[in-house]
Amino acid sequence: MDVLRNILNSCIHLESIKICCGKGFLREKDVLETIAKYSPTNFSELKLFNNTRSKLSPKDLESFFTIWKNRTTKKSLNLIIIKEDFPSLDSNKNNMKIIEKYKNSGIIKKFQIIDFTDEVKDVEYLWN
Repeated sequence: MDVLRNILNSCIHLESIKICCGKGFLREKDVLETIAKYSPTNFSELKLFNNTRSKLSPKDLESFFTIWKNRTTKKSLNLIIIKEDFPSLDSNKNNMKIIEKYKNSGIIKKFQIIDFTDEVKDVEYLWN
């Protein structure tokens, strides 16, 4: 988490970041908390990939959006979930209700679920 915090504090023009969560990586809850508290004012897009079943609770998600809503900058968030074979945060109906609530209030500009294979194709395209 210290590395992520340092990136967010040092890259003052950072607008977007893609983070892998799960086994061997950071916990979704910790990532969201750090993004909400330390992301620069221009930041507006978070891509999350979880290599295991999402353990993010509705309480954790609500906490993230509450902090995001109260930031000094009022930039809406693009939240993109990269989904593989594991249930992601969208598999929890209560999480989806929270996402819909904040989408309707303008806190979330865009919520999108991308298939992992499509994301890999985009990366392969960039390398060719």
